[in-house]
Amino acid sequence: GSYAFSYNQISELEISSDMEFGYSVFNGNQIESLILSEGVTKISNSFITSQRLTSVKLPSTVTNIGENAFFGNQITELQIENTEINPSQLTTIGSYAFENNSIENLTIPNSVTSIDFAAFRGNKIKELKISSKLITLGGAVFQNNNIESLTIPNSVTTIEEYAFHGNKIINLTIPNSVTTIGNWAFEGENNLLTNLNIDMTKIPS
Repeated sequence: GSYAFSYNQISELEISSDMEFGYSVFNGNQIESLILSEGVTKISNSFITSQRLTSVKLPSTVTNIGENAFFGNQITELQIENTEINPSQLTTIGSYAFENNSIENLTIPNSVTSIDFAAFRGNKIKELKISSKLITLGGAVFQNNNIESLTIPNSVTTIEEYAFHGNKIINLTIPNSVTTIGNWAFEGENNLLTNLNIDMTKIPS
């Protein structure tokens, strides 16, 4: 249930079977180490927030990452298992799921079709590879990172407001599949665009 193991002193956590966890189930601990075994399918809302995790490896069986799941940790490395033998089944990354961490490099597997509001806002992402099946880039999804070069995959139709605001983008390619670009999506501040390739018949208003 919700808050089931909250406010203890858990520092190491291993989950070896597919279980249904409630909201904020591990809130208020000091978790530094997390092992998720093959077979785990869902990461609950506010799963491990504001703790000491520095790395997360998600097995290929995970299909859904809930809202605020890993908000406010110290994660520098996020690995999503995706091999020929064990292809990733992840489809959805919820709002604020990894906000306010320190992730540096990120590959979103091609199984992912939805990344919601501010899922990776406030990290240190410099190198980003986006799923080729993603349709919508949610609002503020990669705001305030360190992305320098970006190619939007040609599956994307919508880039919502503030999606890449406050990065360090120099090179940007937008395909003709994009029909909607939200307000301030690539606004300057830290963005330093010098090379822009827009393969679009019309720039959305």
